[in-house]
Amino acid sequence: MIAYVFPGQGAQFVGMGGEMFAAWSEAHAVAQEVAEASGVDLLRLMTEGPPDALTMTRHAQLALLACGVAAARVLRSLGAPAPDVVAGHSLGEYTAVQVAGGLEVAAAARLVSVRGQAMAEAPAGTMAAVLGMEDAALEQLCREAPPTVVLANRNAPGQSVISGTAEGIAWVAREGAGRGARRVLPLQVSGAFHSPLMAGALAPLSRALAQAPWQPLGCPVVHNVDAAANTDAAQLADRLGRQLAAGVDWVGCVRTMSAMGVTTFVELGAGKTLSGLIRKILPEARVLSAATPGELRAVAAALTGAGVAA
Repeated sequence: MIAYVFPGQGAQFVGMGGEMFAAWSEAHAVAQEVAEASGVDLLRLMTEGPPDALTMTRHAQLALLACGVAAARVLRSLGAPAPDVVAGHSLGEYTAVQVAGGLEVAAAARLVSVRGQAMAEAPAGTMAAVLGMEDAALEQLCREAPPTVVLANRNAPGQSVISGTAEGIAWVAREGAGRGARRVLPLQVSGAFHSPLMAGALAPLSRALAQAPWQPLGCPVVHNVDAAANTDAAQLADRLGRQLAAGVDWVGCVRTMSAMGVTTFVELGAGKTLSGLIRKILPEARVLSAATPGELRAVAAALTGAGVAA
C-alpha cells in the first residue's frame, strides 16, 4: 500500500515549486486556482519571494497547499498509482483532504486562507523543538511550567515540539537541560500553534469548516488529533477544527498507516522534512519524496516499475 503525505508550515522556501509549475500546465493551474480563491499573488511569492512575505502564516500555508496538490496531480499524470491512504502534518492535513477528494481546490484554498489568518491574529506565543527527551517526561515538564506550555507535536521518537507563551517555553528550555533534553531549539513561528492559545482562532475557522462543501473521500485520511483513519467526509470539519488547538501526533499517524499495510510513503510538495521523520519512526519503510520535475519523474517510475499498485 502507498501513502501520500504532505508537510506543514516551515517547509516553505522561495523557489518552491517553480520548476514544477513551469513544466506542467496542470501544476500551474492548481497554483492559479489557489491564488484566485485566496486573492494572493501566489506564484510570484513562491518563485520570487520576498522570504518574509512567503513565511507569513497565511501565505506559507497557501503555498504549501498549492505545491502539495500540484505535485500529487503531476505524479498521477505520470502514471503513478493513486494513494491508498493520505495524511499531512498540521496544514498538510488540508492538502491531504483535498487530494483524497474531500474538497475542491478552491474550497480548500478558502479554508486554508481563513485558518492562516485566524492563526496569525491569535494571542502571541511561540514554539520550540525538544530533542532527546521522552514524551512522558516532556509532558510532565510542561505541566510544571508556570505559564501555558503544552506538548504540541510528536514528530518522531526523541523529537517533539512544545508550544505556549514565550515565558513558559524559556522555563522548559532551562529546566529541560537537567531532565534529559539534549537540545531545545526555538522555532521561527508567529504563534503558539496547536496549543490552548489558539482557542481564539477556533471561532472563524469553525464557521468556515461548517460551511465548507465537503465531498466523499476517495481514500482514508489519517488525522493528526487522534491518529485514526477516517473515510467519512462528515467527520472532516470536527477533526480539522480540533486540530488547531490540539497536538499533532505524527508518530501515531505513521504507525496507523503502517498497521493499515502501508509500506511506501511518498512525501509531496516542498522539502523532505516528513521523509526524515518517517525513517526515524519506521526504519524499515520505503520513503520517497518528490517536488522537482526530476524527482517527480523518478518517483513515478519507481512506483510503477516496482508494481506497488498491485
